Amino acid sequence: MRPRLLASLLLLAASAPAAAQMTPIRKLDCGPAGERYPACGATIEARGERTRGQVWTRTLIPKGSPSGDAAVQFDFPAKGDGEGYFGWAFQDMPPVSQGAVRYLRFRVKPLSPMKTGLGWGVKLFILGDAAVSENRIIGTWRQWCDGGCYKFHVDRNINGWEADVTEPSPDKWHAIQIRIRSSSTAAASDGGFDLYQNGKLVSKQNNRVIPTAGWEGTLGFGYYGTYGSGGEHVSYQVADFEYDDEFDETFR
Repeated sequence: MRPRLLASLLLLAASAPAAAQMTPIRKLDCGPAGERYPACGATIEARGERTRGQVWTRTLIPKGSPSGDAAVQFDFPAKGDGEGYFGWAFQDMPPVSQGAVRYLRFRVKPLSPMKTGLGWGVKLFILGDAAVSENRIIGTWRQWCDGGCYKFHVDRNINGWEADVTEPSPDKWHAIQIRIRSSSTAAASDGGFDLYQNGKLVSKQNNRVIPTAGWEGTLGFGYYGTYGSGGEHVSYQVADFEYDDEFDETFR
């Protein structure tokens, strides 16, 4: 290559704007080979420690995520009964101003067979847990019908209105990203949720009252749910959990 042409290319590269760097507020980071497992950067891991190995187990999968980072598999044997914690928790979260937008994203892979008794479910994340319970933002993966009909949805606490992602097929990674639009005031009904699955907007909820009081409480991922699975074994994998104030267009 001619020296003048090479010098021009180097000058262009040096003057090109750098790619935006995203800095999540909180991130579950086990390391590609699991170097930071089991805590993975969280404040607390497995508050349900007494039930580990009995009604749930958790297994590291090195480089198991499509991102190249480690994944973690949760297993719930058919004999499980009751409910409790089995994931991670981040504490001392920064407060969120009313009217601000926050994002939660992660990858999840349900493992077949996805057939369990009616009523099984797990709260994959809770924003504001152990604070103002009415203002918690909860992402739930549960079975709605007998015989393997699953949904993932997000709502404020357990108020009954939610935004859903499409049916999560088994043995396939699904990239889930949620835009949480808090309302302009604690009483205004101009908040809502946008749910993205594999980079595509699949569901939207508008005209909702979404206060931020209590979001500085615990953020849980993993996390809490039903041990009992109606006589069937249930398994799923998770990876790449982040809590952010920026949308990641590449997350798919």
